[in-house]
Amino acid sequence: MSSQRPKLLAAACFTMIMYVNCQGCGKSSPSLQADDQRIESIVTKSSGDWNNVSAADRDYFTKELANGNEQSGKMLFLARWGRIKGGPPEPGAAH
Repeated sequence: MSSQRPKLLAAACFTMIMYVNCQGCGKSSPSLQADDQRIESIVTKSSGDWNNVSAADRDYFTKELANGNEQSGKMLFLARWGRIKGGPPEPGAAH
């Protein structure tokens, strides 16, 4: 798992950048705020556990936010909950 960690983090970062660049440009600020509120509601409602996310909400993360990639959708979900943090690994951390 640790060897895939950088790849998963890179995929999550790429997806977030693409979402902001592709989706955000055509939306008004209230629309972005509504998206943010929906994401926050889903994450809070599920207590940060992907297994507790409803099928409809998983589809939202997967299809709407991650361009159909479930793994990227899950990474976005976990990042919003705070379970994934970016940055370089800790000194001496196993890779």
